[in-house]
Amino acid sequence: MESLAYVWKAVDAKGQIRQGMCEATETAYIRTWLREQGLYPLMIKPRRKGLNLFSAGKDAKRQWAVFTRRLAIVLEAGIPLLKALDIISIKVSGGKNQQLQWQGVREQIQRGSSLAEALKIVNPAPSLYILSMVRVGEKTGTLANTLSEIADDLEQECLFQRKIRAALAYPLLLSGAFFSVIFVLSLWVLPTYEKLFSSLGTRLPYLTSVIFTCGRYLPIALSILFLALLSTAVFVKFFYPQSWQEIMTKFITYIPLFGRIFQLNELIQFCRVLGRLLTAGIPLLECLHFTESTVRSGQIRKLIKQVAGGVCQGKTLTGALRGSALFPSDACEMLNVAEETGNLDTMLLHLTIIFRQELDQQLVRLTHLAEPILILGLAGLIGLVAVGILLPIFDISTNLQ
Repeated sequence: MESLAYVWKAVDAKGQIRQGMCEATETAYIRTWLREQGLYPLMIKPRRKGLNLFSAGKDAKRQWAVFTRRLAIVLEAGIPLLKALDIISIKVSGGKNQQLQWQGVREQIQRGSSLAEALKIVNPAPSLYILSMVRVGEKTGTLANTLSEIADDLEQECLFQRKIRAALAYPLLLSGAFFSVIFVLSLWVLPTYEKLFSSLGTRLPYLTSVIFTCGRYLPIALSILFLALLSTAVFVKFFYPQSWQEIMTKFITYIPLFGRIFQLNELIQFCRVLGRLLTAGIPLLECLHFTESTVRSGQIRKLIKQVAGGVCQGKTLTGALRGSALFPSDACEMLNVAEETGNLDTMLLHLTIIFRQELDQQLVRLTHLAEPILILGLAGLIGLVAVGILLPIFDISTNLQ
């Protein structure tokens, strides 16, 4: 039976109210444990999903980066784990609910659970990568160093996510301006001039007729396209809740430049997580299982499953990766050399740096290409409409002369 997190409230022998949080399969276990501690239970109920351990933001990766960094610093100072959790909890603001979660983590450890097991009651939940790294750090006695490595990885990932969002923001802004100008011209500017020329009985040039015709139907076509895309996204999200992100990511990968950026981001995640887990001494098949749970792309997941199947059949990691269209051939050759020399984990982390450099180049390329194309397209559209409107005006002025 799956364990759940419960919030409890009890009274001690002195009549003082105490409360906390712990994980168990049934409330009977919690009630028995409380009585063994000399407490009389008053209330035991499942934890609400809205509780949050951290006070800053809703980004789980950023929140876990902050937590692991703080805990690593305190542990490196030689402070015991339970005391370190007490110290960190002082900095957490947000009310009683967050304090309950810290108390729950601390009590789980006091009851004999490991830190990795105790962190499972936290919301937002830690990823399998975080839990596996923490578990290895506890077993090897290098918890502080492991937490510092987790914080480094999460901070780097958050940094590149911000870079991707920043690189995509300007092209999307220009695209929005482009379509806004189309709608303004089609709905207000072009109909006004079309009515004016019709009232004057002027014979319109071919270019002007084409512009007025496009102005009548283009907004309808764009609205239908937008509603179709929106309806498709809503349909996929509600009818395929488990895989809608994977489907949308697969759709994005077919867009030029954008697809390569998302593919590189997933390759970075694959090499980084797999390299860190191998460095921690986790077996390759188990590392592949944890890595599969961290990536979003269905193509990368499929690749990891194929690699895991090949490894089970006795192939090397490089042998299983060869022939894949997603993993570069030169990277496979580098991994092949690393496997022969026993430095596979180091080479995977080195490939992470290489892929990050390529991602930076792709982001710069996207910005440099998209900006002039959209600006020239916007200027060309406005210029074409201006010429189309001025041509009948020139004809009218010539006839008047």
